[in-house]
Amino acid sequence: GRRAALVASLALIAVTSLGTVFASSPDEMLAWRFLTGIGLGGVTPNCTALMVEFAPLSVRNVVVALTVVGVPLGGVLGAEVAAQLMPLFGWRSIFLVGAVLPGTLALVLLLSLPESPRYLARLGGQGAELAGLLNRVTRSQSFDPSMAFVVLESQTSVARSRVAAVLGTEFRRDTLLIWMIFATNIFAVYAFFNWLPTVLASVGLPMSIALRGSLIFNLGGVVASVLVAMSVSRFGSRHTLRVVGIGAIVTTMAMGFVAPTDVTALLMLMALAGGCILGMQVCMYAVAANVYPTAVRSTGVGWASAIARLGGIASSLIGGVLLSLGQGMTPFFVAVALVLVPTLIGVWLLQRHMPATAARGSRRG
Repeated sequence: GRRAALVASLALIAVTSLGTVFASSPDEMLAWRFLTGIGLGGVTPNCTALMVEFAPLSVRNVVVALTVVGVPLGGVLGAEVAAQLMPLFGWRSIFLVGAVLPGTLALVLLLSLPESPRYLARLGGQGAELAGLLNRVTRSQSFDPSMAFVVLESQTSVARSRVAAVLGTEFRRDTLLIWMIFATNIFAVYAFFNWLPTVLASVGLPMSIALRGSLIFNLGGVVASVLVAMSVSRFGSRHTLRVVGIGAIVTTMAMGFVAPTDVTALLMLMALAGGCILGMQVCMYAVAANVYPTAVRSTGVGWASAIARLGGIASSLIGGVLLSLGQGMTPFFVAVALVLVPTLIGVWLLQRHMPATAARGSRRG
């Protein structure tokens, strides 16, 4: 179920962040942060699945985008909170906040979050809970526990391993393409997150401008993610994400050939690149959730998210190598743009795109 997984993930984040507060060595901190990462990895796939299964079709793309866009938005807010707390209370205060917030949220969700109706219907024997939930959603008394509830979608691999299901004949092509899209696009996301200030500072820009570039990249992503989601609702994900993918390659490549002294052009390109790259990533969560039926939705999105982290790890390593070349911004941004080419290819070849809202009769768009 979604509810239990979300509450457990948040509780794990809270406990391990509190453990980090009392860490007495780098190795101990490393262990606590690794465990925190497990909790973090469980949140987004289950949130995405839950929102897809609850939100009305007319606003589903936007709702999922608003859910996933919390990641870069939280990064911006978290950095500001850390900047305020560290000088006054030291580094441990950051992890204390990181324990209290998810711990409180876990308690709130435990008391108030309903389970996914599609999951309950597939589980069977949950007529009373499901009828009550649907009556609450529809603000009526149209449902009662004696009714039989079914999910009108593929009954894929109920008896098989869920991992085997997402790699089975029916979904293998789209699963591998989604993994490629996630891994390469997250490579670009983390390349900007981890290296942008260093790249800008390496060509002589003041650190204030370098840090502002990261902020603008994230803010561009927050705004554009909602706009891209609205465009997906209007035109479908196939055409929208092709345009976004082309925009990501062009703007990132252009950054490599702009003079460092042209700060205005650089910041504008950063906002556009952030909008395209983060907009792609946010909306791909919705697309991935659309590809898989209820039985394997969290598994499919979760594996895509896990594969994406490999791209993030690679960007940390390769970014350092590119900077060591000492050739300014050009090699770095050109390399990131080239990595985004497989992202665009994957979007182009993906079969199960999200349809425009008006095309309700099909899973393809």
